[in-house]
Amino acid sequence: MSDTKKQELIAFLNRVIGNAKKLEPQLHEAAMRIAQHAQETGDATPALHLYDNLPKSQRRKAIAAWWAQYTQIVLRDSAKNGVTVKLDRTKEWAIDEGNANPFFNMDENSVGRPMGEIDAVSILSKKLDSLQKKFAEWEAAPEEKKVLIFKPGVNPQHEMEQLQADIAALTRSRKAA
Repeated sequence: MSDTKKQELIAFLNRVIGNAKKLEPQLHEAAMRIAQHAQETGDATPALHLYDNLPKSQRRKAIAAWWAQYTQIVLRDSAKNGVTVKLDRTKEWAIDEGNANPFFNMDENSVGRPMGEIDAVSILSKKLDSLQKKFAEWEAAPEEKKVLIFKPGVNPQHEMEQLQADIAALTRSRKAA
């Protein structure tokens, strides 16, 4: 390749790189506006619109991870339904913190995980909390009422231990990744 051709290629690459660098702040603004809209209206469907229309890339994964970390917006990917969006109302909104920490500056370990794994620990933790409350209710209940709380043959202590083990395994796998 001649020096002239190489210089032309480098000039072209620099334009592409410059366009990509301009795109990230624009995408961050879009993600922020979607988060603000979802917080104000309870409508997270614009998140799915943006996600579906971005190329399948680390950038797209980073935006999904950013929403999961700083907002109630949760994207899920399933073989049956494809990618869906919902609001997780058990989470707090942290839009100001998210604005100060744009998706393109996120730790790559939190970005590379599949969407389903992003919320797995959160989901299991909620199940564990619910089971612990139900178990406390069961312990305080008279014997004749206990069968109404847990079905016969269900060992709530064993179920809690299993959930704790699953949470620990997921946490370990994240640290190892």
